[in-house]
Amino acid sequence: MPRVTSAVRPRVSTTQAAPSLSPVVGVLHTGGEFGVVALRDVEPGEVLMTIEGERVGKPSRTSVQVSERDHIDVPAAWTFEEVLARAPWRFLNHACAPTAWVRGREVVALRRMARFDAVTFDYTTTEAAMATPFVCRCGACGGREIRGFLHLEADEQRRRLPHLAPWLRARVEGPSPRVRGSRGG
Repeated sequence: MPRVTSAVRPRVSTTQAAPSLSPVVGVLHTGGEFGVVALRDVEPGEVLMTIEGERVGKPSRTSVQVSERDHIDVPAAWTFEEVLARAPWRFLNHACAPTAWVRGREVVALRRMARFDAVTFDYTTTEAAMATPFVCRCGACGGREIRGFLHLEADEQRRRLPHLAPWLRARVEGPSPRVRGSRGG
């Protein structure tokens, strides 16, 4: 999602009712898609939001992997308004040149962001294998298929080390980081 100029006047969800809502980010709906944007200028290293929700054992199209076997997803009982308020992370888009990374359950700024800059992260830094692979539209990679960390070539895996989830880091630093028979994606 590109940066939104102030002339566009976006509609941003910033409901203050939910205790876990980050005052730093909001959910933007534009061009038929949702995404997360910074609501103010952000500095590198700043925590943007916390990933909260239901711990599940299977990945879904919207979950975030938080350990070797666990994912966090939005509880099915939450209304759309609750999801907007309590789980803005659910609307984080993938980017091969992201503006943020996931550290534990925190989403942390990688670089300086201006108000209304898109907050994105590289899904391959947390997801071993995507529940729903997709063709990337971030513009930085030329449209490669995103299938998860285990489907990356070894050099791509090593390149992600600085911002890699601990369970994936162990695969790179251990004896066998690759999935048998996998090819780069």
